[in-house]
Amino acid sequence: METLDNRRTETRQESAGCSAAMTCEEKKALLREIRVCTFALIEANLFLDTHPDDMKAMAFYREHMAKLERLKKQWEDCTGERFSADGSRWNWVDTPWPWQSHM
Repeated sequence: METLDNRRTETRQESAGCSAAMTCEEKKALLREIRVCTFALIEANLFLDTHPDDMKAMAFYREHMAKLERLKKQWEDCTGERFSADGSRWNWVDTPWPWQSHM
């Protein structure tokens, strides 16, 4: 049975350039990109702590911050899973656990 929520999810996925359902490998690849970008940002932040006037490092940081935001939005649009919490509890606990999706 098609519901309004299903149609919204499909429309959101199509506008994000996602297939109807991301494969496990596609999810892994996107998550890996997010982790690599996050690591680069942490390292750039540490470097900027000791080199605050380095404009190339600042440009690198800004570029990767924008990239991380795009990747996170793509993840959220394609999977429906959120990276951020609303402050009261973690939202990801509301989604099925991997072993529950096959039931």
